[in-house]
Amino acid sequence: MRRKIFLCACVGLFVLNACGNEVASQRADENASAIVESTEKFVVQQDLELDDTTETETEEHQEKEAEVDYSCYYRHIEQVARGIELGFPDDYVMDLEAEFAVCIRFPATDTQYGYLLRDLNSDGIDELIFGANGPESCDGTIYDIYTIKDGMIVSTFIVCDRERYYLCKNGAIAYESDGGDSFSYSYYDYVGQVLMDDFSVGLRERVLYDGLRDMNNPWFHSGAGIVDFEAATPITEEQAKSILNSYEYEKLVFTPFYDGATF
Repeated sequence: MRRKIFLCACVGLFVLNACGNEVASQRADENASAIVESTEKFVVQQDLELDDTTETETEEHQEKEAEVDYSCYYRHIEQVARGIELGFPDDYVMDLEAEFAVCIRFPATDTQYGYLLRDLNSDGIDELIFGANGPESCDGTIYDIYTIKDGMIVSTFIVCDRERYYLCKNGAIAYESDGGDSFSYSYYDYVGQVLMDDFSVGLRERVLYDGLRDMNNPWFHSGAGIVDFEAATPITEEQAKSILNSYEYEKLVFTPFYDGATF
């Protein structure tokens, strides 16, 4: 009799334990499902909030861009194109004060001159960029950059003799200057500045080669905002190349000023 009671008790405990495990397992599954569901809802909510923020920023940018009157750009493009076509005769008059690179007045052979519009500093205003496509040495070169201030076209970058500008893939503007025995590579953040007024504004860094200053160690470097060559510190050629290689140039493709703009 005792043996039967003991067996029944064992069986009862086993059943209760199994049921308890099953209930615990079920609760664990329910908790896991609840966590997953909660996480999914959170992720979806975050995505929606991110999408709303991105959409709002895009709409604000588009609204600002829609308010900009680019007619001064297109008048300037038209007049430069006409000048190229005519060869810029002495009596050719342009009604805009905006300057442009002298190399466009005296075009090189096998080079196509043109323009493009791009917002370089994400302020909702496209900059007007003049440049050229052609031989590898000048393919994608920037000659001029304009912006609009108070409804007027304003020159911010203009290439002078023995200078070149390029747009880098990291957003910087590369400015190369060749002085014969020395040359420099300067990298700028475009903030809509008139570069000719202050060459320190937006300057990230500069690499200088000056064989006359030091024949054995001709490479130098200066940091943000420093334009005085005398303040540049010596670096090795390997360090100079590492800095230069970190600014990969973007190959810009310009819209030709007119069909006959290749000389």
